[in-house]
Amino acid sequence: MAVSNSNLAIGYVIQKYSSATTSVRVRLLGKNQTSFANPNLRALGDSQAVGPGTLAAAATTTLTAASAAIQVGVPTAAQDVVLPAVGVSKGLTFWIVNNSAGANTYTVKNAGGSTIVSVAQNKRAVVFCDGAAWYGILTA
Repeated sequence: MAVSNSNLAIGYVIQKYSSATTSVRVRLLGKNQTSFANPNLRALGDSQAVGPGTLAAAATTTLTAASAAIQVGVPTAAQDVVLPAVGVSKGLTFWIVNNSAGANTYTVKNAGGSTIVSVAQNKRAVVFCDGAAWYGILTA
């Protein structure tokens, strides 16, 4: 069935079957889903800009609730990335990407200065907030 207003669509067809088949496979989308975004990732920090943002190479980067979800940097020395306060961060997710050619690390800290994760050369991390604390996951 065609929908005249794309805002009313609840998904899109991912596989079509012959007309004799009664089953249809669809992928459901969130209320604010856009057609170009990956539906599997968009729910993370749903109100955040997709990005990427740029992390400072030679200074501390302080993120805000309005910062892009994906943050990429090439540090020239060890640098800090400071996350927003948990009180304004419930549901936020940041992907921190360290593309350093040298052994330089991004240390991701909460607003109080406690380390959440340290992202080494050519590694990635995902940090997320539940409204009470920040948590981090590092790539292998």
